Amino acid sequence: LYQNGDSIPGDLSNEDWAGAEEGAQAVSIYGDALEMFGRVYNGYAVEDERGLCLSGWHVAYDSEWMTLEMELGMSVSDANSGGWRGTDQGIQMKTVSGWSEGENGTNSSGFGAKPAGNRTSQGHWTNAVHNAFFWTPSSDTNSASLFRQLRFEEAGVFRGNYGALQGLSIRCVRDE
Repeated sequence: LYQNGDSIPGDLSNEDWAGAEEGAQAVSIYGDALEMFGRVYNGYAVEDERGLCLSGWHVAYDSEWMTLEMELGMSVSDANSGGWRGTDQGIQMKTVSGWSEGENGTNSSGFGAKPAGNRTSQGHWTNAVHNAFFWTPSSDTNSASLFRQLRFEEAGVFRGNYGALQGLSIRCVRDE
């Protein structure tokens, strides 16, 4: 549901997901996914003015992710760049179990990132137990194109851009 109680379309076929022109959400097809990983949202849902998080909360902005990354030891220049950045900040954010091939994190940050994977712009599910993806909108535009990725075989954190039809996780933080 959006913050105002409006429902967010879900249970979309791959074709319907790929053709969406408004907010949508989905639950992974892997395992007991809702309990394990929660939901993913397309970029339209993240950008919607009705809001995805509870009242008094918002989807964590790119700048808030950068603050977290720097608190965990990432340099300012790395935090401001794109691609794979940092040293072990991804390890500090990943859960201690659930990641593939023994590549769990330490969760020393308390962030607790789980490898939910993503729903691609074609509607297919991929990357479960290998990757965690989070929308990280710009605070000035609420554009959902920015995202973060944690990967099972990487110690750092990826910062990049995706189109609005990708289905990624979100992290809500309290308004200040």
